[in-house]
Amino acid sequence: MLCKMIDGKMAEGSDRIAPQSYVITTAQLLAEIFRLCLVTTLGAAFTQYLWYILRKKPLHVSSIDTLFSLRQYPFFIFNRAAFRDAPILTGVAILIYTMAIATSFPPGSITVALENAKMPVNITVPVFNASYVS
Repeated sequence: MLCKMIDGKMAEGSDRIAPQSYVITTAQLLAEIFRLCLVTTLGAAFTQYLWYILRKKPLHVSSIDTLFSLRQYPFFIFNRAAFRDAPILTGVAILIYTMAIATSFPPGSITVALENAKMPVNITVPVFNASYVS
């Protein structure tokens, strides 16, 4: 929404929306808030699905420990027991870890392009009046 709002607007001058530093900071803040909402939602879904798996499926204690550690230790994602016992849960953990990569692109995608601008300016132009003879 921010990018659509500032698209085609002046980046410099009196008609600008805001200084570039404010626009980039706002875009980064919005991307971070979006990432935080997604990670929070995925974290809640991870916990709910983990308890669903534990209620429905008998697992070894080591597998249970691995599943509980998926969110704290990224290297447990590569554990075969995690893939075998809970592939969807492992996928959610992978999404949580890759969320930082996905949300880092929107603030960096804002670019300023140089473009000729037509700005109307009122000026007084002297003209020759042939009927005025002194």
